[in-house]
Amino acid sequence: MPCHASSGVVVRGDPAGRQIERANGTGQMIGLTRDAARRVVESRTGDGAVTSLRYDAAGRLVSAVNPGSEVGYAYDAVGRVVAETVDGRAVTSAYDPLGRRVRRVTPSGATSHWSYDSAGLPTSLVTGGGELTFAHDAAGRETARGLGGAATLAQSWDAGHRLVEQLIRSRTAGDTGPGDATVRQSRSYAYRADGHLTGIDELLGGARRFDLDRAGRVTGLSAAAWTESYAYDDLGNLTAATHPAPGGQDAQGPVEHTGTMVTSAGRTAYAYDGQGRVVRMIRRTLSGLRRIWTYAWDAEDRLTEVATPDKGIWRYRYDALGRRTAKSRLGEDGTVTEEILFTWDCANLAEQRAVRDGVVETDTWDWEPGTHRAAAQVRRRWHTDDPDEIDRRFYAIVTDLAGTPSELVGEDGTIAWRAATSVWGSPLAGGNDGLCPLAFPGQYRDPETGLHYNLARYYTPDTASFLSPDPLGLVPAPNHHAYVDNPFRWSDPLGLEGDGSQPVRVYDDSEYGKHGASSGSSAKGEVSRAPSNGQAALDRSIDLDPDNPNVTRRLGVDHENGEIVVLDRHRAITDKDGNIIKEIYHGHVQGSYPSKSVTQGDLTKLKKAGMIDNIKKQRVLPPPCDG
Repeated sequence: MPCHASSGVVVRGDPAGRQIERANGTGQMIGLTRDAARRVVESRTGDGAVTSLRYDAAGRLVSAVNPGSEVGYAYDAVGRVVAETVDGRAVTSAYDPLGRRVRRVTPSGATSHWSYDSAGLPTSLVTGGGELTFAHDAAGRETARGLGGAATLAQSWDAGHRLVEQLIRSRTAGDTGPGDATVRQSRSYAYRADGHLTGIDELLGGARRFDLDRAGRVTGLSAAAWTESYAYDDLGNLTAATHPAPGGQDAQGPVEHTGTMVTSAGRTAYAYDGQGRVVRMIRRTLSGLRRIWTYAWDAEDRLTEVATPDKGIWRYRYDALGRRTAKSRLGEDGTVTEEILFTWDCANLAEQRAVRDGVVETDTWDWEPGTHRAAAQVRRRWHTDDPDEIDRRFYAIVTDLAGTPSELVGEDGTIAWRAATSVWGSPLAGGNDGLCPLAFPGQYRDPETGLHYNLARYYTPDTASFLSPDPLGLVPAPNHHAYVDNPFRWSDPLGLEGDGSQPVRVYDDSEYGKHGASSGSSAKGEVSRAPSNGQAALDRSIDLDPDNPNVTRRLGVDHENGEIVVLDRHRAITDKDGNIIKEIYHGHVQGSYPSKSVTQGDLTKLKKAGMIDNIKKQRVLPPPCDG
């Protein structure tokens, strides 16, 4: 019997209760095949596309192949990823004895070296001919950063661990004294009692003041040259917007919704398919003309094609892990006239490559370890018939409170690029010239559509929402399409994390690196097995002791792979007020790590939660669904 989940997905189970086929709200089908360990080894869509996954003896993914891409992984003796290859383009990594990554090489040959102090905090990054240095206070907060040798960033914090000032300085010809330096940019932050931002004062951008509602959402912005205003309903939907961004003028004014789907915004109307994905956008100009965009989606909710009003067609390709690996513009005859290739470092964009007029151009990004904050960008150019570089530019990236790039500082210490957007990310006149395509954390700005690629989804700053529903359903938040409540305090780097009002739980065992190796006591000689899909188990997990804040263990189930997973939190990330905003977990499949086996009481909790049918057999049940 099929069951109809709230997201409109139809699921059919085999006699063992495992998912083998699903259809979304438009009837697009995906069928799944599992191995003896109940891991998905093949998926098939209704149009015949096949994705194959292969694992090693330790249960680690070693290859993932779909019609548009091939991903491969290589591991060291303790299970850390040393090479991640996508379509022949490899990102290789090396680690120190403590398991910290110290070296990375991208497909273009760009090499990065990290060093750390005894507390595990980064002290330097050398990449692309430039160097960043980092200094921290006793609380681990970054207080100073060297930006390529010619400039420095100083940061100050208040007693509540909130960032209150950023100061970029560099020396000029007129700075002759040993301590002389010119202030290139200064930025101070003001907060209300609950930690929400109320004001920013910048040397280059002037003063901005924010009006907030009780939930901390921005309802107004006042600056010397412009104002913005916003209104929201109880679900967090944006119901009205005014701002000066040129590209969003046609979407300003009242915003109407059906549920959480935006149906109109100002002079712009949106149409959706049965899966809740935007398939058409129509904008009426002041002269009465209609400009139409159309959007095509695959069975896995990935945007595959956009047709723009100027008859431009853009196609997007993804690897088997859902990461975008290429975007291509098609000419009128269907041939590719422009293409950009993307290389990933786990969930962070490592590099992009484009060829224009016989010149190859790459942009390479380095990220602060364990975060979605970009630290440096290196742009290199060379002729296709000559590997020698004709140009290389190193830029240090300065980010704001949430981790959004605010400035790029060149090797000469000057500001080479500065972000200028509305509250929700629409570019303002005179800013965002294309040097840095990074937007909110985890987002990449696509100028051809005005959308931001956000890994799992596409975000539109016009309405502060996503074009498709959250793949996690209603688990993270009750709003399928909304972005975070306040982009200065929260972010959604994976396009999965809901409204940001609760800590986000992320599965990432790359920092742990002990699966498939002797774990725990060497005398026991225990070998753990990583879960097939740790995030799925974490998304459907219970707290083993919710009344004890010192217990950081959860127990989760992955119905698709039939696994019970023991999950341990190994890191927590806090906001400036000390509130936990992200928890990072690693895990072990139940039974593969005896000293961390669960008790009968733990299994009883799973049974009461409707996750397993029997304490003895421990058969994982499908998620509850309606009807």
